[in-house]
Amino acid sequence: MFYYMLSIFAAIGCAGNFAVTKIYQKQMGAGIREGIIFNIYIGLFCSILFYVISGFKLEYTDYSFIMAAVFTLFVGMYTVIGFKIMSMGSMTVYTVFLMLGGAVVPYIYGILFLAERVNIFRISALLLVICSVLLNTFGEKQGKQSAKFILLCIAVFFLNGAVSVISKLHQIEKVYPAVSAESFVVLKSILRFFMFLMFLPFFGKQKKEYQTKKISFKIYIVMLASAVASGGSYFLQLIGAAHMPASVLYPVVTGGTIVTTSLFDRIFFRQRLSRNTVISIFTCVIALILFVV
Repeated sequence: MFYYMLSIFAAIGCAGNFAVTKIYQKQMGAGIREGIIFNIYIGLFCSILFYVISGFKLEYTDYSFIMAAVFTLFVGMYTVIGFKIMSMGSMTVYTVFLMLGGAVVPYIYGILFLAERVNIFRISALLLVICSVLLNTFGEKQGKQSAKFILLCIAVFFLNGAVSVISKLHQIEKVYPAVSAESFVVLKSILRFFMFLMFLPFFGKQKKEYQTKKISFKIYIVMLASAVASGGSYFLQLIGAAHMPASVLYPVVTGGTIVTTSLFDRIFFRQRLSRNTVISIFTCVIALILFVV
């Protein structure tokens, strides 16, 4: 039960990160360059934060570095693809494929390759999480999309799913030496910083009216809060990955994120919860109960 609670706290951290990211986008804009700058600072702040938490000790192994590099590459890929998807369609569609991939892919991988136990309750719970994601994100009708758009969405689905699988594999590795959860967060955050720093020159300022706004002290605080929320959430997921089946952990985090994100939107952004959102919250709560059974 302790690790189930950690996964719920991880979901709260993930939802908190969505909330502060929304604040950043409202203040700075949601363009590609603004997104890259945001990721640069998150990587920097998160690496410093967890380096301090680890007692100013940074562990290193070749295996962990490779896994962190692949993890960061996949995150960078689905982030850049996400920019393209949002320019072609909507953020809603991008979010649904991202969240479903994070829940479904590790679920299937755990059953097929890690011999994780599956029962009718967990199968029902996963189906409920999928229904909840669809209800929560497709409240409005979506227009017909091109084949290229759908392929990009499928790529995001599998890339985010692969990110969860990589985290799980790193935490259960028994053959190759691996670093602690704290050091792994530092490694992937450092790589995130350098990766998006390399992206920045390719997305320069084009027109004066679209130039990136100056970063204020408030925005630095917002980005620091995002680093704390996202880094803390991922750290808790790593702990959970070492002790929980992937077929349980990641759907629980996805379901918990849906619930808490909706509540944060209501509390902090005064957004009215639609009927679909309310139904999706109750659906997720039922799914979370079934995962514990």
